[in-house]
Amino acid sequence: KEMAIVARGLTKRYKQVTSVNNLDLDIPRGAIYGFLGPNGSGKTTTIRMLLGLVEPTNGKASLLGYDNKQRSQLVSKIGAIVETPMFYNYMSGFDNLLVLARSSNISIDQKKLNTLL
Repeated sequence: KEMAIVARGLTKRYKQVTSVNNLDLDIPRGAIYGFLGPNGSGKTTTIRMLLGLVEPTNGKASLLGYDNKQRSQLVSKIGAIVETPMFYNYMSGFDNLLVLARSSNISIDQKKLNTLL
């Protein structure tokens, strides 16, 4: 199966603190994946490295086939809310994503959407 995310030896150090240590990750396209762990365990740092917002100290990552150096080409293909997302509590997660897509001028193919519902 084609991979959406691949990471090999992904590591991030801030001076003497290692936030992410030698992470290997394979997430197939279409999968739903959650990062679970206590505060300070490296979840946000990992996501930031995958998105190209933070440069890894070591290792490599690719997202939708684009490596660390090609992240600017991903802007139109992905969306992310990193830390402290603001959602409407009275709406489902799916409906919140629709609102976010519309507010970002992302077109929604109604036929494809109906197949998901």
